[in-house]
Amino acid sequence: MSDPTRGQTARIISILRSPAARKISFTLGVWRIDALAFEEIASAIALGDIEVVVAPAKGGGEAEYNFKKDLIVVPDVTYGAKITQQGAIIHECVHAFVDMENFTGQAESANEAAAYLAGMLYILHTGIVMPPIITPVGNLAAGIAKTIIGQPGAAVPKMFETDLRRAIASEPFYKRQGVTFRSPDHADGLWRVRALRGRTDIDMVKLPPKTRLA
Repeated sequence: MSDPTRGQTARIISILRSPAARKISFTLGVWRIDALAFEEIASAIALGDIEVVVAPAKGGGEAEYNFKKDLIVVPDVTYGAKITQQGAIIHECVHAFVDMENFTGQAESANEAAAYLAGMLYILHTGIVMPPIITPVGNLAAGIAKTIIGQPGAAVPKMFETDLRRAIASEPFYKRQGVTFRSPDHADGLWRVRALRGRTDIDMVKLPPKTRLA
C-alpha cells in the first residue's frame, strides 16, 4: 500500500520547484519571496526538517502550516491537483519560509499578506485563467499581484501592504483565530534544526517529545 504522505511530499516539492513558483519574486517587509526561498523550503522538506502530513486542518481551512511542529498539513492525497490548491500550497509554504527565517517583531497579518500574494502570483505565472475568487482578501491580493508581476524583486508598495493586512485582519476566518493588524507572528524557527545545532535549555523546551533529528 502506497504511503500518502510520501506522495504528497513529492507533489509539494514539485510545486515548489515548478517554473511558475520560480518566477515568483517580490519583497514584503523583511521577507524576499522568490525561487531561492521556495528552494530552501523544498530542501527542508526533502531533508525532513519540515514534514508533510495528510490530515484535516485544525484551523478551519483546507490546508495549513503548523508553526509549532513545522508541519505542512493537506487534507487528502489528491490535494494539489487543482490550480487553486497549488496556490494554497504555495501560500502555506510561504508561512514555512517565514518560520524558517524567524525574524522577530513581525506581524502575522504581514505573513498572511505575503502568503496571499505568492499564491496569486503562482496562479498568474502558470498562464491559466484565474479562477473566480469569492473572498475580498483574495480579490485584493490578486489585484496587487497583477501590479507587481514581471518585476523581479519588486517591493510591495506600503499602501498596498497596509490595505491587504487590514483586509486580512477584518476577515471573519482570521478574526476567529485572533489575528489583528498588529498581532505578533508565530515564527519560532525549525525545531529540528535547533535541536541539531544545539541551543540553550530555554530553546530546547519548545521541542516536542521524542525529538527526531533529521
